[in-house]
Amino acid sequence: MTSSFFAAWLGGEQRALRFLPDSFRRSEDRKTAVENAVTRCVPPSLAAALVRQNAAYAPSAARDENLRLLAMPGAAVVVTGQQVGLFLGPLFTVYKAATAIAAARQLSIQTGRPVVPVFWVQNEDHDLPEVDHCFLPGPVKVQLPFAEPEKSRVPLAHVTMDEGVEGALKTLRDQLGALPHAEELLGLFERAYRPGRTMPDAFAEVVAELFAEEGLVLLDPRGLAEHAAPVHRLALEKAKAICDVLTVRGAALTRFGFSEQVHVRPGAPLSFFSPDAIDGPRYRVDPLEVLGQRMGTGTGGVEGAGGVEGAGGVEGAGGVEGAGGVEGTGGVEGTGGVEGTGGVEGAGGVEGAGRRRSVHPERSRGMSHLGAPVPASASPPSAPHEQPAHSARGTAEAHPSTSLGMNGTPSSPSSPSSPSSPSSPSSPSSPSAPSPATEWALFGHEATLSTEELMNADPRRFTTSALLRPILQDTLLPTAAYVGGPGELAYFSQLSGVYELLNLPMPMLVLRSRFRILEERTRTLLKEAGLTADALDKPVTHPAAASLEARLIKALEAELSNERASLLKIDPTLKKNLEQTSATIRFAIGKLASKVGRTLAAKDKPAIDRLAALRVQLLPNGEPQERVYGLPYYAAKYGTRAFISLVMKTVVPFEGQQEDLTP
Repeated sequence: MTSSFFAAWLGGEQRALRFLPDSFRRSEDRKTAVENAVTRCVPPSLAAALVRQNAAYAPSAARDENLRLLAMPGAAVVVTGQQVGLFLGPLFTVYKAATAIAAARQLSIQTGRPVVPVFWVQNEDHDLPEVDHCFLPGPVKVQLPFAEPEKSRVPLAHVTMDEGVEGALKTLRDQLGALPHAEELLGLFERAYRPGRTMPDAFAEVVAELFAEEGLVLLDPRGLAEHAAPVHRLALEKAKAICDVLTVRGAALTRFGFSEQVHVRPGAPLSFFSPDAIDGPRYRVDPLEVLGQRMGTGTGGVEGAGGVEGAGGVEGAGGVEGAGGVEGTGGVEGTGGVEGTGGVEGAGGVEGAGRRRSVHPERSRGMSHLGAPVPASASPPSAPHEQPAHSARGTAEAHPSTSLGMNGTPSSPSSPSSPSSPSSPSSPSSPSAPSPATEWALFGHEATLSTEELMNADPRRFTTSALLRPILQDTLLPTAAYVGGPGELAYFSQLSGVYELLNLPMPMLVLRSRFRILEERTRTLLKEAGLTADALDKPVTHPAAASLEARLIKALEAELSNERASLLKIDPTLKKNLEQTSATIRFAIGKLASKVGRTLAAKDKPAIDRLAALRVQLLPNGEPQERVYGLPYYAAKYGTRAFISLVMKTVVPFEGQQEDLTP
């Protein structure tokens, strides 16, 4: 049976630490991470692109200063990111940004180096059902009415909202309009979420405004296709070697009782490709021979959303507190609490089996070795519908006339970098030989392509998978630390070997701050029930039963603690027996408390109602509040800036403990 890698890692278990160090805990290791990062620098072309992207947002002197620092040698970054959920998705989006900002500040103070917080707006994913909604307490689901969203394969950067977004905004207004700060919050969302815009553009605009005072820099990967091109090329060239490393690492994780977060496909690169149009559906790239074998065996090989922190279905009832008696929806399925910047890999069956066709992507804007553009005469120009989606911040950069270095920097052989100057972010070494695969298939599409065709394709046709996105991030940026949720950090346990293979420094991994909001009504209910919020982390049938269980366990632990030293002095091997005894007695006490609780519950409806209300607020359907409910309700009730300030005041980076917010 597999166990949670994250729990073992956070608990400091050696079997987890052998795959992923917990260097964030130690001051000296944090200093080392920054000092290693500042030996690299952001290429001028990338720095200029980030300035252009961030110019589209609300003015921020702090952000401008961070962009200035980022362009200078000697700066490092702390990166976080998230898929672009409607109205920012679950609360952990805000918590991740706050943790990155706080971590960057602390590292800067500790080292005297400029450390800039960067938010990666993951707009290359295509999974609409994960991001097309937001939940208010109740739960009340607010959703965009996309047609058959589960079938969409178009990167979110190219999916525009229609008039349906106005319906979602109206739902927000209907539900939250009576709250004290509703107009402030609704005005922010109504300016950002409009028909004709993409969800990523709206998402980024809101995040930028929320954290304007803190100077958070936003990064749009779809606008940096030229800089990403060499990474996708390398993923093709080293596909087999990368797969071999991931396979070995997966087997090792299994031996130590863990499971892979992301399934590895034999010989497949870690890229997606859009064969029909730059802004068209994307399909994962597979070696033709391997995909043919899968088709022959009928396995299909559908790959799930590895490394994604999910939040299960929500069941609930009851109203939004303070919102004029709003009724909950009850039985809502799927919270959308998916945490991460990686995309869902693979969906649906293979279309057109047995009648695959070869496609020849345009070469007028292709990438040859190291990303060098192919001459325009090599193929007809792109059709109009293949142009990238244009927005104030997301327009793809013009293709450079020089070849691209492995960090995506336009470079010239006649002007090599000075050995004495800081280098660009450490980049994967160019392989000496290409992957054995020479023909490639697209899973779910009938096209086949040669290696040459893929190498010469327009870079904007490529998008990252869950495992390639971190590689791209740390190729482009001088990353000292990455802030992620439990699921994200777990899939870095698979990636460390790939970083080594590509000669790319892996950043320090930092767990995002975890918060639980205890409103006044919630605190009152807990007091009436005689419970702590922590007591709800396990099933509770009646408050009195929970109290009984807590008292008995406390007494047990006290007695065992008193006797432990003397017993171990008699025989050190009794340590395991003491642990087993403790677990056995805890289990027995739990069973007793459950039976007492069921008996009391049948006679005490008010107590059961209080428990139900507490669960709706703190653990909707057993999931942490932060992975289900979104920002809108709390910002509308307490004030947008006031809530962000409360989070920033409470966040403690590098701790990994859950904190309570008491607005």
